[in-house]
Amino acid sequence: MAYKYLTDRWEQTLDTARPPKRGGGSNVLYEIFRAYSGYGRFYHNLEHLQYCFETLDGEMAKFPGVGSIELALWYHDIIYDPKAKDNEEQSADLAIGHFRSRLGFPHEFALQVANLILATKHVNEPKTREAKVLLDVDLAILSASPEQFEAYELGIRREYEWVPEERFREGRAKILQGFLDRTWVYYTPEFREGPRESLARENLSRSLSRL
Repeated sequence: MAYKYLTDRWEQTLDTARPPKRGGGSNVLYEIFRAYSGYGRFYHNLEHLQYCFETLDGEMAKFPGVGSIELALWYHDIIYDPKAKDNEEQSADLAIGHFRSRLGFPHEFALQVANLILATKHVNEPKTREAKVLLDVDLAILSASPEQFEAYELGIRREYEWVPEERFREGRAKILQGFLDRTWVYYTPEFREGPRESLARENLSRSLSRL
């Protein structure tokens, strides 16, 4: 199901972003599919991509710049190694390479998308509307149903199965508490003013209490 949905969604992204070399899109999509279908991806996979795009289309108002957000979504986890600390940097570099050689986007636009990808490290508060939308969509799973959130938690644990249980619990608790310590979990009014903010806090608190 994800393949069909994402194939159609890729065409929609190309219609929105309008790459100069539209013909290179099919090869790029093949590489995206191959990357997100890699071994050991129990959460950061094609289903995560589909969830992100369904969230973007269902809850975020269209505005100028959405093409850059869509492209950043496609590439934000294209490189994913739980043992590495530079996944976002590698993903941004790969995106720039594809944008230049395969899709023909201008250098300035490629850098704009790359900066959005780097924002998904979730280290600094985003400054632009585009970055805020991207980060909220990336973290939309935090406000999912308890069942979906539990599946997400299990997927993350499986991706870090090489980490001893006590060490994992300690690190995971630090991450979850970091989200709860924010004034807001989310950055956009679309997420803050609806039920998502409170749902995210409920899921995070419940998970933290189990750790």
